[in-house]
Amino acid sequence: MLTRAPRKREGDDGDGKPNLAQPPEKKSKLPERRFRKRRLQEVLNELCYRVQSNDRQLTNNLIRELDTEHVRVISGRDFERSCMKMLKAALTAKIDSVSTKMFACLVSMFSRGSLERRKNFIKSLHEICEGLAKATKEAAKINAIIVTSRQDTPARTGAPSTSTKTPEAPKPSEDGSESDSSVDELPLKKPENPFRVEKIAPSRSGLEEEMEEISMIDAFYQKPNLDCGVLGLYTMALREGIVETVDIPEKVRLIARRSLAHSSISTTPNRIAALELHVAMAISYTTAFPTSDDVDFQHFQARECEDTLNRLSGDRDFRVRKAVSEGLLELTSVAKLSKYTYPTAKMFIRDADSDIRITAIRLLIYYAKLYGMESWDDESMTKKTTISDDAFSAICDAMNDIEIAVRVEAAQKLGDFETVSEDLIYQTLDKKMMRSGANKQVVKVEQSLFALSKKAHTQKDRRWKFAKKAPKQAETRGGWSRGKELNAACPGEEEKKKEENEEKEAESIIPHGACGAFVSALEDEFMDVRKAAVYSLGRLACNRPGFAVSALEYLADMFNDEIAGVRLDAINALTPLIAHGQLNAEQLNVILKCLDDAMPDSRQAMRELLKRAQFTDVNCVEMCVKALLACMKRFPKDKEQVYGCVAEIGRNHAVQVQSIMRSLLDIHLIFHTREPSIEDQDYVGKLIMVLNAASCQPSLVHFMPEFVHRHYRFLRNAFPNIVRAIRVIDEEKQIGRVKKMDAVTNEKAEEVVLNTYQRLCDVASTAHLSDRHIQRDDIFRDSTAISLYNASVSGAARLIFCLGEVSSTVDSVTDTVLRGGELTNVKQLISQSIEDMQSIEHQFSGVSNQILSYLIYCRVYLSFLDMLVWMMQIPLNQNSNSLEDNKRKIITPISLVNLLNLSMPILPPKFPKVSAIHLKYAKITAPNRDTAVEETLKFYAHLPHGMLLEFELYNMKQTELEAIRVKTTHPDGRCDVMKPRVDEFREESGHFCVSTQLKISCSGPWAEAAEIEVVIGILNGNAFVPLFASPSYFSPAHIRVRIHPHSR
Repeated sequence: MLTRAPRKREGDDGDGKPNLAQPPEKKSKLPERRFRKRRLQEVLNELCYRVQSNDRQLTNNLIRELDTEHVRVISGRDFERSCMKMLKAALTAKIDSVSTKMFACLVSMFSRGSLERRKNFIKSLHEICEGLAKATKEAAKINAIIVTSRQDTPARTGAPSTSTKTPEAPKPSEDGSESDSSVDELPLKKPENPFRVEKIAPSRSGLEEEMEEISMIDAFYQKPNLDCGVLGLYTMALREGIVETVDIPEKVRLIARRSLAHSSISTTPNRIAALELHVAMAISYTTAFPTSDDVDFQHFQARECEDTLNRLSGDRDFRVRKAVSEGLLELTSVAKLSKYTYPTAKMFIRDADSDIRITAIRLLIYYAKLYGMESWDDESMTKKTTISDDAFSAICDAMNDIEIAVRVEAAQKLGDFETVSEDLIYQTLDKKMMRSGANKQVVKVEQSLFALSKKAHTQKDRRWKFAKKAPKQAETRGGWSRGKELNAACPGEEEKKKEENEEKEAESIIPHGACGAFVSALEDEFMDVRKAAVYSLGRLACNRPGFAVSALEYLADMFNDEIAGVRLDAINALTPLIAHGQLNAEQLNVILKCLDDAMPDSRQAMRELLKRAQFTDVNCVEMCVKALLACMKRFPKDKEQVYGCVAEIGRNHAVQVQSIMRSLLDIHLIFHTREPSIEDQDYVGKLIMVLNAASCQPSLVHFMPEFVHRHYRFLRNAFPNIVRAIRVIDEEKQIGRVKKMDAVTNEKAEEVVLNTYQRLCDVASTAHLSDRHIQRDDIFRDSTAISLYNASVSGAARLIFCLGEVSSTVDSVTDTVLRGGELTNVKQLISQSIEDMQSIEHQFSGVSNQILSYLIYCRVYLSFLDMLVWMMQIPLNQNSNSLEDNKRKIITPISLVNLLNLSMPILPPKFPKVSAIHLKYAKITAPNRDTAVEETLKFYAHLPHGMLLEFELYNMKQTELEAIRVKTTHPDGRCDVMKPRVDEFREESGHFCVSTQLKISCSGPWAEAAEIEVVIGILNGNAFVPLFASPSYFSPAHIRVRIHPHSR
């Protein structure tokens, strides 16, 4: 018996021993396949070959490869050649589906080319191509045979065309090409009916005849399946300015006309493309010749496009209707639409598609602004109305739309109406329908909480009441019911009720669905609808005092909304309307609840509203004071804003404050009043209101205790922008004379500043450097004192101080470098001085161009000194003797020294206007500077933490806020720079307030707490320029915060 040979293991060398050099391969691991990306021209050449051979499957694979790998990264050098190959292949393809896919790939490739290359490609379409006519006719012949075979085969066999029998393999044709092998299309073999073939296929001798060559444009017309792609290609070219309207070929216009003639669902993309082409042609002609003398032709182009869009406005496909509505809206930007297109826009607002309804709302706003006061015959109304009123009614009816986006758009656009009848506007606040008959006299009953006056005899809270109207009688019937519904109407009674309802609808001034449009929008469950309604209601009520009184109640109700954004918008909308009436106690009870809002923006907006409000009686002022002091107690960081609000209330209500001054300050009529502490914030708030009222009502001063006068002087210095000057108190201490001479004092201060600058300019004439330094030290002391004690000229004095430092630095560095001094730390001093000069350019406003030119010249001069130091420190070149002949072409240290000696920087002789120069500074309000170092901020390491940072910016422009940055310096020297968001800036009384969250993070926990420094500054290129903390001090706007990141 034969023994079985041992099985050979994988990795054996043949002698049974395993090969230890290579590890055995795993059987489960598939061999790695590496794909190589082919070049674009290789793919295109193969694609053209497969198209000629009529290989549908491989052609689709190649098109997919082109679209995924080559189209998006096509280079400029391959653009024209690749596009032309794709186009010829698409025109000569024998299968329509393949031709359409190739042309779509071509359009995608065309959109990624440069403007010049695309222009050249469009021009090349007009050129005659050899052999194109024969190829397109052959493709058309084969398509016709396929269509005919599809129509004849079911009729001949008598069986349905959806047979499951597998067709035979197609035979190759005479020219070597293969027919379509798909199951959807039949094989290309000769039909059984010879007469039908003779009608479709030309004779062999006819194919051999010479045919006139055609261009690409002509070939487009012979390929109906490419109509959508061709129209889209020329639409893209028109919108991007590659071609103009006059350059559109006639065949392309015929293609657009042919596409619009179809009405089936399958040709919807063709109709949409044709509409877009017409709109692009009208817009392109108007924008290309805006000042053309042929105005009639421009009007004809726009009117023809408008008629085309109107003709297809009733298409059964919503996509076509959407293209029509968007085309009309786009046409409004360059042309004036006809009045007779208004019914089309109104018809679109009842369309089933939400996008069409949104576009219709925008079209109605356009017509309301253009033809607002022109009359319009409405079919649903018995009388003529204006287009503005009709459009307003239609948009009000859109408030009840099922789509959120439509309701938001309708609510936003209602505020854009300018000319609307009063009855329509009032109807938007009442869901009860108003009558418009002659005998129906509408009487407005002012029962709103915000009404200026109320009627005493009215008991019910009804806004509308119809005069001369009999009371409605109860509907009762007598007799027996004869087997029908209880209390059923008589046969003729239902028709009578129906007619009455129709009469009521006809007599109404607005459709029933549009009544109470704003009421429905303000009660909507979605936040965006409510915000838009608040915005529009505020805009409509701005210029209509009567309507504003009625709208106040609804806007005040929105103060209790659950969304903070809606509450804020309601306050901002109500603020300008508050001037049309007076607030009473009941209204204030609703409004003052916003002072307890957790959002700082809402509280500040509420305080701005109270500054402009007018109160009816003394009780309202007392309620307002209590609410503001309670707000300050709950939110201590709002102290200055609360003080500013009570100050404005005191100035606006001086008479009311006079009657409650004793209760506010706890002044007794008989006994002496104990002096309160000036640190009591409630007392300071009430005192600020009384003092501001006294600035308008001087008689209050005679009833004030003596300690109030002392507190006034303290608060006048502590809050000069809040506490107004009281002339009676100032005259008691002879301060009035000084106040009368403020103008003279300012003139003298400006004269002192100019003299100080002249002294600085004269320093350069002193011979010795030590004497120049002594004179500059005196100027530094004088400018510092001026900036401390004269606020009006502190910016100019600070600028003189900085210019003196610049001139002193330039003088010292020049003497050190050119006179042979120590060069050890000169380079560091020069670099630091250049950074300081860049900071001066951005720390002041109102600086003249001469001063800025001087600073730039000093930087250039110091750069040359830096280069001279570098040249003096490098060793001499060994070949320097051979370069003596070309010494004029080389900058030597000697030549540079001579140049610098002759071009020393000189201060400009004229100083800019003193009153126009201001220092840009920032004042940090939160966190508190004293408690930030004492209290430790703890957070988890490896996780970001947000710290509230609030600061105020002074003497800044709106355009400069983009450069504001916050720099954080950690103990290890790491620096983080953060940019506040745009919505975190708000403007308040001449300065900007910023409230942001400062990001603090750490890569690991710390053993103990340490301090970080937060600095406010401006980003100048890559340099951070810190802002000063005050116009009188030289310290930057910074704060130190103690933090301690710890582990979990």
